[in-house]
Amino acid sequence: MEPRLEEHFHEDSYGYRPGKSARQALDRARRRCWDYPWVVDLDIKGFFDTIDHELLMRALQKHTVTSRVDFDARSHAFRGRA
Repeated sequence: MEPRLEEHFHEDSYGYRPGKSARQALDRARRRCWDYPWVVDLDIKGFFDTIDHELLMRALQKHTVTSRVDFDARSHAFRGRA
């Protein structure tokens, strides 16, 4: 599943990505500070609690061919959601 989804991620996405590290993310952030005179400060603590999970599941199903994704996403990633 990973190789098929990898092409859809933004090049500056570093979280849990193959071949990318926290150090690379910090280096990119440092370079961006010199390129742009502004900063966006946001708190994503509750982001996944408010995302439309049906929409997310449709996006996952569009880019995968395995039913395991549906099981894993519903039983693990969204555990505890009412």
